[in-house]
Amino acid sequence: GVIIFIPLFFQFVLGQSATNSGIVLMPMMLGMVLGSTLSGQAVSRLGGHYRTQALIGLGILAVGMYLMSRMSPDTTYLRAAINTGVSGFGMGIAMPLFVIAVQNAVPYSIMGVATSSIQFFQSIGQVIGLAVFGSIMADRFASNLSGNEFVVGLHLPPETLSALVNNAEALVDESSLAQIGEVFSRFGDQGPDLLQQFVIVLKGVLASAITDVFVIALAVIVVALVVTLFLKEVPLRRSHGPATPE
Repeated sequence: GVIIFIPLFFQFVLGQSATNSGIVLMPMMLGMVLGSTLSGQAVSRLGGHYRTQALIGLGILAVGMYLMSRMSPDTTYLRAAINTGVSGFGMGIAMPLFVIAVQNAVPYSIMGVATSSIQFFQSIGQVIGLAVFGSIMADRFASNLSGNEFVVGLHLPPETLSALVNNAEALVDESSLAQIGEVFSRFGDQGPDLLQQFVIVLKGVLASAITDVFVIALAVIVVALVVTLFLKEVPLRRSHGPATPE
C-alpha cells in the first residue's frame, strides 16, 4: 500500500519530474526480483525453512521502511533510491514464501483455490492499506500545514490555504505557483522571499506527512514479524502431484 507514496515523495518533495519519480520505483522492482530469486533458490537448496527466510525478509523490509521514514527534503535522489531498493529486496524475499507456506499447508486438490485466495486477500490488503495510508497522509498534511507557525503568521486568505491543503500538486504545478505568487505580491518587496520560504515549508510539511505513512507501515511490518513467529513450518512436499493411493 505504501508504494504509491514513493513517487509522490520524489515528485512533490524532492522536485523530480514525473518521469524520474516513476523511474525511482525501478530499484524497488529490481530488489524484489533479486530477493525473490535468491529466496526461491534458498528455500529449495537449504531445507525449505520458509518461516526463517520470511522473518529475514520482513526484517530487511522493516529496515528499508525505517530508512524511508527518515527521508526529508534534503535527502538525495540516490539515497532515496537505495532506501526503496532495500525495501524491495526484503519484500521480494518474504512475499513468495507466504505463497509457499499456504500451498504446502493444504491438500493438493484445493491448491488452486488456496493460491487464488492468496491473491484475493493480498489485493484486499493493498486496497485497504492504500485507503488508510492516504487518509492518514491527507490528515497529517492538512493539520501540520494549518498549524505551522510560519503559515499562520502569513495570514493567507482561507481559500488559498484550503486549496493547498486539498492539492499538494501546487508544489510542482506552474499555474498554481503563479496564483500563489499573486497572493504573495501583497507583501511588496518581501513577497518573493516569503514565497520561497513558504514553498520550503510546504515541502517539509508534505515530507513529514508522507514519512508518517512509512512509520505506520513499519509498525504493520513489525506486527507481521510477530505473526510470522507463530507460523507453523510444515516440511515441503517431495512431489508435484497428488499422492498415489496405496
